[in-house]
Amino acid sequence: LVVHESERMADCRYRILAIGLEADRLHLLRGERTTLRIRVYGLKGLTSEERAKLPSILLTNRSTSVVSIEGGDRQTIPIDPDKIDDGGRYIIERTMTGVRPGRFAIFARLSDETP
Repeated sequence: LVVHESERMADCRYRILAIGLEADRLHLLRGERTTLRIRVYGLKGLTSEERAKLPSILLTNRSTSVVSIEGGDRQTIPIDPDKIDDGGRYIIERTMTGVRPGRFAIFARLSDETP
């Protein structure tokens, strides 16, 4: 990004990241399991400095009476730069288990928080 104002100029690099969630099944009965995939996009071509400062994934289960998530209902998951694929994606999986039938809400965001 380059910004010009009068005779002054400023420039900086920036990177746009995206995060997505996907579950194999969206309706679980008590005890049934499915896989939850968390994907982070936009990590292709990282510099060594960027690899050292990757954000963490904050994963939150806001429907604990309906499903449980392997690893807990609130997780801070660091992005491992060695597990970023050639397309610049980082993908992790967690098992979700049904507690009772119903709709569930799982949220994920990127943060500078560390576990």
